[in-house]
Amino acid sequence: MKSENRVDLFKDTNFKAFIDRQKELETNSSNLSLAEERKMNAQSMSEYYKERESVNRIVDFEIPGRDNHKIPLRIYIPNATTSLPVMVYFHGGGWVFGSVEEADAVCRRLSNHLGCIIASVDYRLAPEFPFPKPLEDAYEAVKWVSKNTYLFGGDGENVFVGGESAGGNLAGAVALMARDNNGPKLSAQLLIYPVISPFILDEIYDKCPDQYFLTKEAMKYFWSQYIQNEEDLKNPYAALDFSSKLENLPKTLIVTAEYDPLAYDGEKYSSQLQNAKVTVIHKSFAGLIHGFLDITLYEESQKVEWTKEIGELLRKLDVLKRPK
Repeated sequence: MKSENRVDLFKDTNFKAFIDRQKELETNSSNLSLAEERKMNAQSMSEYYKERESVNRIVDFEIPGRDNHKIPLRIYIPNATTSLPVMVYFHGGGWVFGSVEEADAVCRRLSNHLGCIIASVDYRLAPEFPFPKPLEDAYEAVKWVSKNTYLFGGDGENVFVGGESAGGNLAGAVALMARDNNGPKLSAQLLIYPVISPFILDEIYDKCPDQYFLTKEAMKYFWSQYIQNEEDLKNPYAALDFSSKLENLPKTLIVTAEYDPLAYDGEKYSSQLQNAKVTVIHKSFAGLIHGFLDITLYEESQKVEWTKEIGELLRKLDVLKRPK
């Protein structure tokens, strides 16, 4: 991480207001059940994103998963063009929070400004469904999308995975699973400020300028909910950096935020992939904190510009088409 401890984010009044609101939400939820906490979180997101970008077409599916479970899937189609690239997207939330509805605003933005179809997966959440259940849902969704792109005008030869935070972890794990199980073939993986390793380094969090939003305690909690078997802490489908073999993975774009404690692991994973001869672009967004594509701290116009920049990087990897 390039940032130094002397950076004082509280000099930004918007940042202070954002953190104060987060603390208020945490206080209000301290005596709530997890179900009630999830509901409050969803209501908060809904209030913020009352106005959302229009998308040409949105279709909801319910697809077969494992354990006789039906996986909700929401497809965002930006225009009537056929054979569009398809990104299977996994929302963030520490594997504990989040849903396709809460991810609706960012998926609309991604679809419109990347110019691709987004298939947003409503995977099961921990702790009710710990590892590997959310990952199984993610992988089953990718297999279904790859076989059924004709239903929504997608290019079956250009399906890739993407996700934010814990969703970035799932995207990376699906890429490993697809390689190890001979498919489906993925054109790329987009890992946006991804969770990579369960081994939390105090020094990284203590030196990070943002010690207020994504805290060390929060990350420990999320991992404890997702991984409930100590042996799984070194399973490469959970801890991506524990894979002894990273060769033959698809082209990769890793996006990190300068003031995010997860940036260290993202940079490290990028280097590991490069050492395995995987084509990788790593982009660090300067001066930003974890979750910058979603959180209320930043303006919608800023998020659109950052999304467009991610699109340009995907075009450099020949994943997305250039607009005519």
